[in-house]
Amino acid sequence: MSNIARNYGEQTTAAFLAVIRVTNGAELREALRQRERPVLIGDPQIARWFRVYLAVQRYWLLAALMARAISYRNRADFKRTEWHVEKDVSEYEIQLTPTAP
Repeated sequence: MSNIARNYGEQTTAAFLAVIRVTNGAELREALRQRERPVLIGDPQIARWFRVYLAVQRYWLLAALMARAISYRNRADFKRTEWHVEKDVSEYEIQLTPTAP
């Protein structure tokens, strides 16, 4: 993605580009449009929303409402069926992995 090349220069490696790092809502919108690479959310505020989603995902209705809230708040298209909230990478980061088509 263009943001990654702009943020880290042309010396980025293929291994680094395997994961898209998101630090704000605009980058989240762009990252969720693609379906090939995992997304690492580095913004603590956005990661907090996904942690709540992770906590309620076993309850279908609450998970659907939380997914809508994430989409609305960040003006992004987060669909529960297209992304898997995988794990906490650190206290302030969370990773999303695209589901198989």
